Formats: sequence, structure tokens, C-alpha cells
Amino acid sequence: LVIPCSYCLARFRFRGKNFMRNFYMSMIFIQAPCIMIPLFMQMNALNWLNRLTPLALLYAVLQAPFSIFLLSGFMQGISGEYEEAAMIDGCGYWRILLSIIVPLAKPGIVTVMMLAAMNIWNEYVVALVMLSDPGKQRRRAKHHDLPGYRALRGLSARAG
Repeated sequence: LVIPCSYCLARFRFRGKNFMRNFYMSMIFIQAPCIMIPLFMQMNALNWLNRLTPLALLYAVLQAPFSIFLLSGFMQGISGEYEEAAMIDGCGYWRILLSIIVPLAKPGIVTVMMLAAMNIWNEYVVALVMLSDPGKQRRRAKHHDLPGYRALRGLSARAG
């Protein structure tokens, strides 16, 4: 989802492009601890607490704004002549993206993946709140006791 969105922001002209770019830039500054209570309530409403797959999805969604911002900047640096040549050869937008832009943007994609992986690796507050089963918690979250931890656990017990 990040690669097509970055490609659209980097290459196409459309109404609301600047708004979307500014929106993604502003979402970079909203971190998970700032929106932890609404995230917890939504995960509880969906019955996704104590599950690793929804936690991984949450981590991916939290990394999307920075990844889109960084990758769209990288894709703007790729020459548009490659796309023009592919259009002359009859390629559509998806074929251009998959066959030309993605191979040329591999260094940027790998950089985004490494930065996202490091950010996810260093994030322990989300795992601490969303996973109450000690067997599913990461080692850092399992042994760490933040102020308010017991209050959130009590909220979790009452909600579930």
C-alpha cells in the first residue's frame, strides 16, 4: 500500500495532492503513545487484544505515514523519461510501477523497510498495552512496568 501511494504522490497531478502530502507529513508527528487510549478501545471493540496479527497490522499502519513521505521523495528523484518510454511501448500505470519504478526504487524501498523495522523493534509501549498475556509479550514489554500499567490492565479486565 505504501509503494502505490508514494508513486501517486510523486508522479501524478490531482486535486488534493498537496493536502494529502501535508496530511501524511502531519501524521508523522502523531506517535502511538499519544493515541494509546483510542487505539486500545478500538482494538478491544474489535476483539483484537492479545493477538499478534492485529498488533503487526497496527505496527504497519503506524509506520505508513513516514514510509510514504520518505518513499515519495525518493520516487520524485527517478527520471520521468523511463515512464514516458514505457507508455510509448504500451505499458499501463500498474505495469510501469511494477516493472520500472519498483526496480529503480529498490534502494529507497529497502531503506524504508529498515527504518520501519527499527522503529517497530524499539516500540514497546504498544505491545505492553495491547498484549496482556505474558507468553505473547516481547521480552522488553514483559518485564517492564510503566506507571499506569496496572490501571490499563484493570481497564482491560473490566472491558473484556
